[in-house]
Amino acid sequence: MRSAAPVALLLLAVLAARSVAAQGSVTVRADDPMYLDADRLIDAGLVDTVIVGQRPYSRTGLALIARQAQRRMAEMATTHEDVSVQDRRAAERLLRALSRELSPADGVNAPEAVPDVRVEWLHSLRVEALVTDAPTRAVPPNGLGSSEADLNTFTDYHQGLRLVSGGNVAVESEHSMEFPFGLSVQARPRLWIHDERRDGGGVGRGATLELPSASARLVKGNVALTVGREYTVWPQAEGAAQFFSENAPALDMIRVASNAPFVLPS
Repeated sequence: MRSAAPVALLLLAVLAARSVAAQGSVTVRADDPMYLDADRLIDAGLVDTVIVGQRPYSRTGLALIARQAQRRMAEMATTHEDVSVQDRRAAERLLRALSRELSPADGVNAPEAVPDVRVEWLHSLRVEALVTDAPTRAVPPNGLGSSEADLNTFTDYHQGLRLVSGGNVAVESEHSMEFPFGLSVQARPRLWIHDERRDGGGVGRGATLELPSASARLVKGNVALTVGREYTVWPQAEGAAQFFSENAPALDMIRVASNAPFVLPS
């Protein structure tokens, strides 16, 4: 069994670290509807600086996309260029959802005063129910090799949730804390109840309480350190990817990445 001591020590270092005086920002789960609006603004050419196709973004990263689109649309208004109603609505939805990450200088209403610690005891609650008799099948070999994976088109794109042929109910909540020195922590526990129809008429019933995603994130300047378990998607199309997809479970990781794209020269 692999020891968790190195990861635990690094996590303690993250929790004890001091950073610049900036509010921490949690990441936004890979299937949040905000990404649809962000992708629309990017596709419309309203965003110049963005890392395309990498998820999750942080809330501040999505706020950067919303700011750029808002400024670009303001510039287009002065030159009488057309902006579609759908693009305007997408930008407005993002601005409303991310109002606490935006300042009056960005042309929106001033956010509420930021407390020393921002706690979301219940940021979101999702309930999914699925009943299907579609069987799960293995990936067939192609003569050159094989893939160790199971496929079921009715249960894809659920971020590693093990849905079975039969009845499924999944309840997932999201909780987070953000600190003014650049640290944020979040967790998404899940309760999965299943009633599986097995071959030969047998029925497998059970309930599982699991923690599919939980992480700590420390931001200093434009560099973010994430330690924990988090969904990672690098898509080239919705629901598809070259490396990871929304079928795969979360990854146990230590990740160092930019909080927003670096602009060179800088």
